[in-house]
Amino acid sequence: MPHVDLVSGDDYVSIWYTTNTRYNSVSTFDPTRPTVILLHPFSFDSSWLGNILGDPGLDGAYNMIAFDLRYSGKTRERPNGKLDCWVQAADLGFACEMLHVFQAHVWAEEALSVNIALRFAMLFPDMCLSLALVTASPPAELQNVSLAMNQFVRLWCFADDLSALDRAASKFLELTVHVGLGLGVDEIDEVVAHWQTQYPPFRRARVVGIRNLILNRVPLTKSQLATICQPVLILHGENNTMHPLEHAQQLKEELVNSKVTLSVIEGAAGFMSISPSCAPILSQNYVNFLDNLLPHSNHTDSMESDRMNRALARLGELAGDPGIIKRDPSSPMSFSLVPPDVEREQTEAFNLFFRGMNKALSPLRPDGRPEHKPRQQPMRAAVHGYGNKIVALDDER
Repeated sequence: MPHVDLVSGDDYVSIWYTTNTRYNSVSTFDPTRPTVILLHPFSFDSSWLGNILGDPGLDGAYNMIAFDLRYSGKTRERPNGKLDCWVQAADLGFACEMLHVFQAHVWAEEALSVNIALRFAMLFPDMCLSLALVTASPPAELQNVSLAMNQFVRLWCFADDLSALDRAASKFLELTVHVGLGLGVDEIDEVVAHWQTQYPPFRRARVVGIRNLILNRVPLTKSQLATICQPVLILHGENNTMHPLEHAQQLKEELVNSKVTLSVIEGAAGFMSISPSCAPILSQNYVNFLDNLLPHSNHTDSMESDRMNRALARLGELAGDPGIIKRDPSSPMSFSLVPPDVEREQTEAFNLFFRGMNKALSPLRPDGRPEHKPRQQPMRAAVHGYGNKIVALDDER
């Protein structure tokens, strides 16, 4: 099975991945092709990356591997109050090393994946060739987003019937994918069916885990962002109200040592890759971006025993805490920068939501499918009818 198991004394995670190879294995990657790592939007998983994985311009020229993040898809984890985006960046480093993917371009979508990708570039500069950031989030979530997300978590996790669950889903749809994407009724049903399958109230600890990661993240500092030197492409929707365009422009200015291209997609909002009209435009821009990078030779280095020690040393420098180097380099949790008070809060949240979880509402039928129309396969990009276009392609720095 395509899993990477990371086991240590204080942590356990089994990370699911999928590839664009015939047998879904990295062992069949073409050694002459560069590799692209795909990180999905939060509240979704790698099965929703079909518009990108299946794009002819990328599929025909690159090895591609998509990971399910913690609390997503088929990845299985032990809930932990210490989990943050630094830990998930370390997850990616461990997984790539175990799979012998020693260099790759990184494609990341929405707040959670973008924050993970930025940290991955800092911790593992030798493994990260470039960054494509689809929707640049603010350093911390805006107050209205935080309030709406907390409200959704309470309504969804403690819904006592399907009507209450539908009301909660409607609120989250308004906050995320419903505004600006132009999805049809069937596509919206697919989204809700996914949430009901992956995050039903009787698995509500997964919802709390994502909420903690999104809302409790510690903003990156200007000095930390200045350590990123890889080329960066930022793709941002013009009408994104959840994460306004100004934050993409701000991130571009703060990546002072990177060659940054900012592409603004007219009429688009967030979660663009799941939109059949937006996804081809994203892919086209990404192919152009990759084609314009300086060529590099494939790196086939062997696994390095000190790579994680060096990453911990970098983390200590980034955090201004030299004591971090003394942590266990075999555990992703050693990369956590969660403050003690936040760790206690997050652990208490897990404990609260665990109570009665196995007796909570199930929106699934006896066969495990949701009451809403079940998703058969990821939505694919439309071959015509591009309703969105690029309105600004800033000069590269």
